[in-house]
Amino acid sequence: MTAWCTIGEAANLGRARPSSGVFYDTEMSTDSEALLTKQGLDSSFCLQGHSEYSLARIQVEFARANGMTVTNTPKEDNAAHTDVIGKKTEALQRQFAKHATWAHLESK
Repeated sequence: MTAWCTIGEAANLGRARPSSGVFYDTEMSTDSEALLTKQGLDSSFCLQGHSEYSLARIQVEFARANGMTVTNTPKEDNAAHTDVIGKKTEALQRQFAKHATWAHLESK
C-alpha cells in the first residue's frame, strides 16, 4: 500500500528524491493511493490547487516498520486523507527520503 505526499517547491530540489526535511512532521499529511483509486481518482487530485508542487510516493509498510502509525483521517473534501503519525528522527527522515519515489516531479 502506498501514500502520496505533496512536496512544496522548496523541498523539490530537482534531485532523484525529495529532501529529507519533508518528512519531519509528527503528523505527516498524506493521501492513500488505494482510497483515491477506489473513488476513481488519481495523483492529480493531490495536486489540486498546488500546480507548482511535486508528489512523492511512500510505502505504508516502510512507515509502519519504523514505528509510525498510519491512519485514515478523512476530511470533508478528501476521504483519502491519511496521517503518518510518529516522531521522525533526522536519521529516519533521511530513510523516508531514500525510500520515497517521485509520483510527479514538477520541473522548476
